[in-house]
Amino acid sequence: MRPRTATESCQLFPPGFTLEAGIALCMNQLGLTRAESVVAVLLVEEHSPTRVMERLGSKPGTVRSHLRSIMTKLGVGSSVGVVAVVLARLWAAFHPLE
Repeated sequence: MRPRTATESCQLFPPGFTLEAGIALCMNQLGLTRAESVVAVLLVEEHSPTRVMERLGSKPGTVRSHLRSIMTKLGVGSSVGVVAVVLARLWAAFHPLE
């Protein structure tokens, strides 16, 4: 049996998470547009705006513009803040405390 990589060992997303469910949650609970929600969820998954841009095949300015709008709406000052807010909301929605 091969050792697990760091990515495989870390469960970033809650059980039952799907990309579409994360996008819907960001739209409904965080007030983001669909495009902003896609960027927000992919930022959590990809860990950098550059990788989000590459994955979407977007221009750098497009992702930066969405990211600025997301940060304003969420009241955070960095992409790390976006990741923290989105992950907290995802875990609360998909794995509520009992």
